[in-house]
Amino acid sequence: MELLVVLSRVPYPLDKGDKLRAYHQLKLLSESHNISLFCLNEGKIHPEAKTELKKLCKRVEVVQFSKFRLLLNLVKSFKNKLPFQVNYFLSKKAKSKFEQFCEDQIPDLIYCQLVRTAEYVKKYQTIPLVLDYMDSLSSAMSRRSKTANWFFKNVIKNEANRLSKYEDNLASVFHAQTIISKQDFELLPLHNKSNLQIIPNGVDLKNFKPIEIAKDFDFVFVGNMAYPPNVDAVCYFAEEIFPLILEKKPESNFLISGTQPTSRVLGLASKNIKITGFVKDITNSYARAKVFVAPLRQGAGLQNKLLEAMAMELPFVSTPIAYNALGLAMDINLCADNKIAFAENCIKFIDDEKLRNSTGIALRKFTENQYSWQMQSKKLNEIFNKLIQH
Repeated sequence: MELLVVLSRVPYPLDKGDKLRAYHQLKLLSESHNISLFCLNEGKIHPEAKTELKKLCKRVEVVQFSKFRLLLNLVKSFKNKLPFQVNYFLSKKAKSKFEQFCEDQIPDLIYCQLVRTAEYVKKYQTIPLVLDYMDSLSSAMSRRSKTANWFFKNVIKNEANRLSKYEDNLASVFHAQTIISKQDFELLPLHNKSNLQIIPNGVDLKNFKPIEIAKDFDFVFVGNMAYPPNVDAVCYFAEEIFPLILEKKPESNFLISGTQPTSRVLGLASKNIKITGFVKDITNSYARAKVFVAPLRQGAGLQNKLLEAMAMELPFVSTPIAYNALGLAMDINLCADNKIAFAENCIKFIDDEKLRNSTGIALRKFTENQYSWQMQSKKLNEIFNKLIQH
């Protein structure tokens, strides 16, 4: 099959959730399809990105957006009423390049990731179109508005409403749609979900596996530390949950590991809290800790960081927003809906090595059974083949 994939980011390096999903899907889809990849991009491109992607794709086109263009795109949102998320990645120049790219090699099917890319493909109704919503962006924005300051609260609420209408409209444009979890399936505000299927993320089980190294931290959080939901999560833990732990466990320590920590995150550093910034091998950050914490209050979707922790036999404590997407049976040790219960669960794992070990082994087994990339890509391939056959 001649497959055209449209992304709103260059999926390399694998430092964001949407990049990780796109890269592993490309890797496995390339085994049975000829892939042409069209990427929108802001910021600098990693020097090895195109080389790595050309190993998977026969054609790779990247359209670079300047900071001025991105700012101008946001201003347009006040005129055309499209969501900021969509306008941000939209331009006549990029659209023209896409149309030329598409016509140079007419695809059998077009696969788009995130609603940000939808405007580029709307005119190609004669070609099977598949949209990966990935998660419910409107729900994520709605959650973010609840913790935003007064200046941004109304702006974010308005964006959530725009996204909700836009997500619903796209269900009639794309012949099939995918979503990352049952929780997001239920949250996505579509009137018609008959063509919407759940395709979870996977985890690289060969790379993320138990490692025998000294555990010099009690708790760890791993993620892109410029991403607002991650920033909110570590600040919530460090400022409201961790002090409750320190009252009973004054020697406890917390590792925050991930690229691009904001000034707010860097300001959390103390005798008991270490921030690493970018690390070459993130598996070591997981392995250095006894418990993974995911006190997420914003965002949506299936958290790759939790899948990776589970694959490494690392027990975790999370909020319901992150836990419910995993499909695990409810376990009161792993999920807490308030800071007191969260702190108590963390202490429980620190005090009980047997509980830590047995929980970690069970989580690894669950991950092996439910979250391999091969399994999820097979499901996606089945959607593609069914559309082509029709």
